[in-house]
Amino acid sequence: MVEIRRALAKDARALARIGIRVWEDFVESCNVDVDHVREHVHGVYHDGAQCEWDTILVAVVGDSAIGWIAREQKDFRVSFLAIDPDHEKMGAATGLLSGLEEIISTDGFDCAEVELHSRNTKTVSFFLENGYQIVSREMKYSTTLLESTEKLTMRKDLAESETLATSAATMETS
Repeated sequence: MVEIRRALAKDARALARIGIRVWEDFVESCNVDVDHVREHVHGVYHDGAQCEWDTILVAVVGDSAIGWIAREQKDFRVSFLAIDPDHEKMGAATGLLSGLEEIISTDGFDCAEVELHSRNTKTVSFFLENGYQIVSREMKYSTTLLESTEKLTMRKDLAESETLATSAATMETS
């Protein structure tokens, strides 16, 4: 069973490993030559996994981290989501996203937002399936690829989602 919890310092190495593995799988699927940025990217993920622990939620099975989600700026933006490819389809990504959306909403934000590479079709589909809509598409500089790439900004209205959940719960009790 997947448990969602706040990250701990002891998780840093596993989180970096998961982030790097997911990134490697993504760029391989895009047939992008990334040898010139691989060392930089590994550093980005090691640094990201060391950011303030209260910005990261971790999905664990037993004692093993299998995924994580972060909002590094403590605002309404999801800055990172990664699930170890060996542990996909277990509900970890949905659990992490729901947990972070709840925190974002509790902190007073009425929407959640994420920026993705447009070629990351699997992740774009996941966010669409979870109520996000594409609100912009533009060329932006990628700090991981060190080049310009097409990025999508996706947004979900959390106030609307909360209202729908409340309505559904009310209908079930009627």
